[in-house]
Amino acid sequence: MISTDSFILYLVPFFGALIGIGFALGIRNFFQSNLNLFLSFSAAFILGIIFLKMLRELFLHNYRDNVELFILLGMLFQICIERFSQGIEHGHGPKDTSHKYYPIILIAGLSLHAFVEGFPLTHSTSLLWGVAIHKISIGFVLTMALGISSISKILKMGFLFIFSLATPLGMLVSGLQSFDEYIPYLIAFSLGILLHISSQIIFEGGKGHKLSNRNLFMIILGILSAYLL
Repeated sequence: MISTDSFILYLVPFFGALIGIGFALGIRNFFQSNLNLFLSFSAAFILGIIFLKMLRELFLHNYRDNVELFILLGMLFQICIERFSQGIEHGHGPKDTSHKYYPIILIAGLSLHAFVEGFPLTHSTSLLWGVAIHKISIGFVLTMALGISSISKILKMGFLFIFSLATPLGMLVSGLQSFDEYIPYLIAFSLGILLHISSQIIFEGGKGHKLSNRNLFMIILGILSAYLL
């Protein structure tokens, strides 16, 4: 049975996605104009948590043979997933909306990404908050992308709900006793995904890949926040 504390943890990324959806429906123009800064902070925060906490824990206390290979496999997995998600994880709008099934392909790719992203979150509260913050930007861009599609409002809301549930479901699966033996590999795989996304967001953070002073400030603030947490 899921305890009350665990249930609350599962709700954190769920509500992160809902907040992003709410921003897209409510304060769209304001958030869109500051999305780049928000992404820089969240990516730097996640990178800080991974390097300052998660990797040390993985290699010192939960090391298994070939666990480092699963970090690389996670990065490769994310590169493949982006053929379907079209880079929405980085805050990009969809590049190709001409395919009539693109909303389904989009949701399938993003939900699979979000599901795997949930694997390490029951093992790190710090990373949980970082991913929840990142979910705000993904929920926002995804809502905007679905808004320009021709599917019905009911389908749009259904797709958004599926995406919002994907990360809590990943957390639930990784918390099952039958997966205890594989937890280090699941965490390493998920960290590879997050490393790829976060580093790419930072490198793409400015126009022409040149960081503005505000972007640089948000990156420093994100890393500092991870250090202090």
